[in-house]
Amino acid sequence: PAMRRIAAAPMDKFLLKAGFPPSLVPALVEEYESSFAAHHPVRPFPGVPDLISSLASDGVPLAVVSSNTSANVRSALGEQVSSKFKVIFGIDNSHRDKKESIRMALEALGAATATYVGDTAKDRACAEAAGCDFVGVKYGFEDMAEAE
Repeated sequence: PAMRRIAAAPMDKFLLKAGFPPSLVPALVEEYESSFAAHHPVRPFPGVPDLISSLASDGVPLAVVSSNTSANVRSALGEQVSSKFKVIFGIDNSHRDKKESIRMALEALGAATATYVGDTAKDRACAEAAGCDFVGVKYGFEDMAEAE
């Protein structure tokens, strides 16, 4: 859990905690954000693309709010799945504070509330602070069973 807390922190804070000189951190963060997905591609968990397509077909407005970059999220989802979302917010195109990004997504969707699906206790706290219901998944970055 301690390593996850460090790794889940914004990359600049992680690099500083790891002992990198503050003067190098902005360039290292820029390099990380621009190249991580190319070197370490991720894909949606099984069943997720079908669920997203089904929700979109039923007219459910969808948005992504991620602690990753929107470019990495789009790359991971692929063009077909990404196109189902009205907005995809990441640390590169939204507020650094996730609860504020969730509020921005609600505004973009024209919704007063939503159900946020996440994989960390931070996701839960931010969703609830933004007035959203929360569904935690037991796969992903953090075992939500530990957060229950």
